[in-house]
Amino acid sequence: MSKRKRNYRDPMEIFDEFGADALRLYLITSPVVRGKPLKFKKEGVRDILKDVFLPWYNALRLLIQSCDQLKVNKKVNFIYDEKRLYYSMSSNSNVMDTWIVSYTQTLLDFVRKEMEGKIKFRILFS
Repeated sequence: MSKRKRNYRDPMEIFDEFGADALRLYLITSPVVRGKPLKFKKEGVRDILKDVFLPWYNALRLLIQSCDQLKVNKKVNFIYDEKRLYYSMSSNSNVMDTWIVSYTQTLLDFVRKEMEGKIKFRILFS
């Protein structure tokens, strides 16, 4: 791709069709990050949207609908309480439930550390 030859797609078209986050994730996971050549494919951005963002969005919608249903049917507001979660898991004998909570907490810790690293990087270089 060359700026002079303009042999690339307008990024605004990709943003409008798939969103900036899908393009960003496509480029972050591409060989370009490692300094290798990349043949840009619109289908790659579409696949990121389909395989990553839509499942996340659907899981979020399911959580919100479940919380709303809990509120309507049982008259209970869903409030996330990490201490209560750990307490309930210590008495739970289901190994899969314990694994899911453990894996989720590991993922949350990883994301927090990554976000802190990016914030520190921005402060250093801004």
